[in-house]
Amino acid sequence: MYRVCKTFRLETGHFLTSQQTQSDCRMPHGHSRTVEIIISAENLDESNMVFDFQAFKAAFGDYLNSLDHAMYINSSSKHFKYFKDNFEKVIAFEGDPTSEVIAEVMFKHFDKVLKKGTVIKTKNNFYYKITNDIRLERVRLWETSTSWAEYSRN
Repeated sequence: MYRVCKTFRLETGHFLTSQQTQSDCRMPHGHSRTVEIIISAENLDESNMVFDFQAFKAAFGDYLNSLDHAMYINSSSKHFKYFKDNFEKVIAFEGDPTSEVIAEVMFKHFDKVLKKGTVIKTKNNFYYKITNDIRLERVRLWETSTSWAEYSRN
């Protein structure tokens, strides 16, 4: 089995409204997050790769940009309407946007992109075909330099 990983950086804000403890995470705060996308394949493609590193950005970049510099909020929060009405980039989550939940949402989105098996165009006008042989292994989301959560199929 071959595996490749590409990392991306996101700046995000969130707060957790349903926490049982008196944690500081109940207050709006931000994170410089690192997203690791791990893809595997049993065989290499015709270019002797699992997935071209340029193709990661082409396949997932727009989605990740839509999540960057945004505030993630539980859509059931009493504060949701205020944030939605007063800020440009607010992303609603069903439940609190913990790192575990965000990793799962990202995983499901990336998995759909890969399962389409389409051709993507990179910034260098290179056309890369997503083959049926590749598999999204996991998404690991670093919340801080010492803490991460991940979501995988298994």
